Amino acid sequence: MNAERGSITAKFGGSSLASGECIQRVGEIVRKNPERQFVVVSAPGKDEKHPQKVTDLLYEVSAAQEEGRSHIQTFERVAHRFEQIGRELHFHNPVVGWLNTVEEGIQRENGQDWIVSRGEWMMAQIFAQLIDGEFHDAAPLIKLDENTGCVLPMTYDLIRTQLLPREGIYHVIPGFYGSIDMSITNPDYVIVKVFPRGGSDITGAIIAKGTESRVYENWSDVPGVLAADPKVVENPKIIPRMSYQQMRELGYRGANVLHSDAIIPAAEAHIPINLRSTFEPENPGTWITQETNKQPPILGIAGKAGFTSFHIEEVGLNARPGIGEAILGIFKEYGVSYEHSPTSIDGFSMIVDEKYLNGKEGSIIGALQTLFPHGSVTAEHDLGLVCVVGEGIKKNPTLIHAKFYMALQAQKIVTKCEIYHIGGNNIIIGVSDKDVNRTIQALYDTFIKPR
Repeated sequence: MNAERGSITAKFGGSSLASGECIQRVGEIVRKNPERQFVVVSAPGKDEKHPQKVTDLLYEVSAAQEEGRSHIQTFERVAHRFEQIGRELHFHNPVVGWLNTVEEGIQRENGQDWIVSRGEWMMAQIFAQLIDGEFHDAAPLIKLDENTGCVLPMTYDLIRTQLLPREGIYHVIPGFYGSIDMSITNPDYVIVKVFPRGGSDITGAIIAKGTESRVYENWSDVPGVLAADPKVVENPKIIPRMSYQQMRELGYRGANVLHSDAIIPAAEAHIPINLRSTFEPENPGTWITQETNKQPPILGIAGKAGFTSFHIEEVGLNARPGIGEAILGIFKEYGVSYEHSPTSIDGFSMIVDEKYLNGKEGSIIGALQTLFPHGSVTAEHDLGLVCVVGEGIKKNPTLIHAKFYMALQAQKIVTKCEIYHIGGNNIIIGVSDKDVNRTIQALYDTFIKPR
């Protein structure tokens, strides 16, 4: 089906759309291949002249309104940005009209999600006019569950029936948002709901799946997936090809070139993802597919600081049926997701991202102490997680582990924990926050750096 149709979904990030000149460049990329019939756009990002993303400014507008402060000055910065783009592209008047529509919605207090999604809405209108395409609002196309934010199956039926591929026609869709399905209670009332930051990647994958595109192209300011963070490692290698699962692992651990949730719709539909740079359009970038062949043992390394480990110690803990469920229930009660749960016969740890705690740490410790009245419950901060990904781990885990720890020992890096499941394609270790970058560098030099 995909090969017969020959369509491509192309998503362009904010850095690719930061100015009129950038937008013109994107227009040239789209027109160069007539198969790029479905285009998803982000709001304008940062560049040398603009230190803030439009979406960040719109969040400030929403916050000011909620707190009863004037939002006018901040919104004027948003308006100035779009008016400048309109002048550069020679259609200033339509841009002013769209800005007026946004200002009216802000005055009506349409809510935070509606406000912060207007950067994508505006950019999609602008880009559709630039390339003589058709604008399609994402709200009636992408239906999300009110409680979980998950994409409802009806979304793909809507996309299939409303985004019909036609030769010479470009369909332009704003990224980052959809809407809560209110079709049963009030079909004329739309509540806009946004994805997490970076959610335009998710929109692109949803559109690719719904249109049965043969490829999902994701264009940004980097030429593909790098084997390590360029802020940590100088000139890291580009990974030419990797699997969906490998990208999920690296993305979740800090390789921010593609939102990890964007992989799911593409993987479900077996659609290859091609990550490319708008500023190096001839570079083939990184291909992400179901399976890969002839890979090096280790593909990439990623890491993040800022985790907390809750540790429980009680003699006989392993003999208490259902104790894992009870522990997880406490974290669920406080709305805190967990990353990993290393265990021992009398010990159980829960590693969580500190950003989810929001002052809940004391309450969680109290609830856990109640569950374990004869044990001890402690929380350890200063924990970073570093992840090494590669199919070579499955094939020769003993050798990989040996080289792994020799590299850390040579740099006198102390490890706090390790997570590795049987037959897994990744090793995750905990180190002090201050050692995250040193660990990434040491492992890159050992496994990936050209000899």
